[in-house]
Amino acid sequence: MFKQNNRYHINTPEGFKSFYGIQKTIKSKRFRINLEQTELICSNKHKILTETCWKTAELLNVGDVVLTKTGKQHISSIEIIAEKSEFFEPIEIENNQYY
Repeated sequence: MFKQNNRYHINTPEGFKSFYGIQKTIKSKRFRINLEQTELICSNKHKILTETCWKTAELLNVGDVVLTKTGKQHISSIEIIAEKSEFFEPIEIENNQYY
């Protein structure tokens, strides 16, 4: 399922950005990634910016440093919380950013 967007913006580290639409997808796994000050629940293919490069969630390790809106945070734990999950993902975010 795809829904075109011309009304909403997504909050990024560089401020609110426009995006083309939302796509409903089914991913093989859902992860809970605990950081020092927050947690992230995402698909196994979600791209996350680390100190060195963008990585998909399934390639992250405990101890990796993730760049967040509030600064650098270490990953304290990672757990698979579902084998199959539905996600709603933004498509074509302004300036080709991933979120």
